[in-house]
Amino acid sequence: LVENHEKAARKKIRSLGMAGELARILRSFDEAGLTAIAFKGPTLAYLAYGDVAVRDSTDLDIYVPRQQLPAALNLLAADGYDKKSPGFKASLAGACEVALRRQDPECEVDVHWLFSPPYFLQFDGERAIERSIVVQLSGLVARTLRPEDLLIYLCIHAARECWALRSI
Repeated sequence: LVENHEKAARKKIRSLGMAGELARILRSFDEAGLTAIAFKGPTLAYLAYGDVAVRDSTDLDIYVPRQQLPAALNLLAADGYDKKSPGFKASLAGACEVALRRQDPECEVDVHWLFSPPYFLQFDGERAIERSIVVQLSGLVARTLRPEDLLIYLCIHAARECWALRSI
């Protein structure tokens, strides 16, 4: 029982740390005039549960319009984020994101210029920006998908990733 509480506490601390890192990144994007939508991760936890600490996040997902991608990648590179795989190029056909990782503190950020690869069901990024909402909580101010758009995106994402139903 004590081990489960310790594990839950570690997850909660990590989730809060991820929310803090997301807040910091989004502030730097905003200061640079970039339009960013945070989705999944801490914003999903907040919208679904009202608490960023109850959902574990392994990375941060941020959408930026394609024309803003170079500036977003430069900002993250200046902050110590490196491309996760050395041979990956943002211009690869079929790609929709660049995965970046920083070692200290450890964090992974996926910067998307499309919500899904071009060969899959599309989710309109421009319309998502127009319809997006801003959530504010304990230092995190994040533009995110409105709940009904998030539900549609999550269905597309689940189909693409072949999410399996888990037995209860």
